[in-house]
Amino acid sequence: MLHIEGNVIFCAPQERVYAAFIDKNILAKAIPGIQTLEEVEQDKFEGTIKVGVAGITATYKGTVNIENKHPPKSYTLAMAGEGSPGFMRGTGSFELTLTDADHTNVAYKCDVEVGGQVAAVGQRVLGGVAKILIGQFMTAMKKHVEVSEPSNMLSAATPTSAGRRGMYWLHLLTMPWRRLLSAFRGWKK
Repeated sequence: MLHIEGNVIFCAPQERVYAAFIDKNILAKAIPGIQTLEEVEQDKFEGTIKVGVAGITATYKGTVNIENKHPPKSYTLAMAGEGSPGFMRGTGSFELTLTDADHTNVAYKCDVEVGGQVAAVGQRVLGGVAKILIGQFMTAMKKHVEVSEPSNMLSAATPTSAGRRGMYWLHLLTMPWRRLLSAFRGWKK
């Protein structure tokens, strides 16, 4: 289980930040690697997400739930998915505090668990990958919230661009591992 904490200051009032963090359309564009996200009932979604670790790219089908809502101060985002290389589960608790009239601090605590082939091969890089993905999510949310015109909020990032950025960073992180595995395979012959 990986545990990651951090905080981000948003240049927007608390209510606006909270509304963005529970908006399905914004979440669908901000979660790195998300391919589909359909609401099945209020605050419960099903979808697919594509992520890669240590040269293994996997598509997971699963759920995203918005839980423990206390508008506009806090909520929890829970994700769970399964795919051919294993499973992934994660929760993120978000606490929003107003620092002044136009700034909101979002403190987050995330726990992520990955099992199966991805965890076996990429155990040493999972922490770094999880931090990158959470960082991408927070950056995308910040872009959505801080856009001055509400009509532009949904176009600040797309699932495709968020997924590509995630795959690019995963590629950079896993390059040394792939080289090492390649050299090891050559040595065994």
